[in-house]
Amino acid sequence: MSIEVAVASPERAATHLDRLYRLALSLCGSRHLAEDLVQEAYARMLARPRRLRGAEEFPYLARIVRNLLYDHHHRSRRIVLSDPPPEDQWPAGDESDPETSARTRELFALVGALPPGQRDAVAAVDVAGLTYRQAARALGVPIGTVMSRLARGRTRLARELG
Repeated sequence: MSIEVAVASPERAATHLDRLYRLALSLCGSRHLAEDLVQEAYARMLARPRRLRGAEEFPYLARIVRNLLYDHHHRSRRIVLSDPPPEDQWPAGDESDPETSARTRELFALVGALPPGQRDAVAAVDVAGLTYRQAARALGVPIGTVMSRLARGRTRLARELG
């Protein structure tokens, strides 16, 4: 089995902007910080192009965003990652349907309130759409850990939404 290796492509990376922003927002809870994290992730990728296994930029960018957030957290101990963000900071979804919009905000707030490991797994797989393998690489944990955290996070979300 051969693993495809390619240089990160700015053109392909740009197609992931919305997904990466949603991931950053679900991890940090602040629109401004999420925008800064995404911008810095792209700047780092463009400044030092990397060879990527599987030629997929998104898992690489997701890992950069996560690491930047933790760096930010360590620099300013004021941020508490497990506190849910204010309701008005979450994307509203379909503005033409108030019920869907309210449920979307509620769901994002609940994801933000999950314990960090569960939140990271749910954000990576359910919000950003990564596969389990991509999420494991992006989070730096084994696939089994992603699966168990995801199961616990989803169970908790279902209980809260139920």
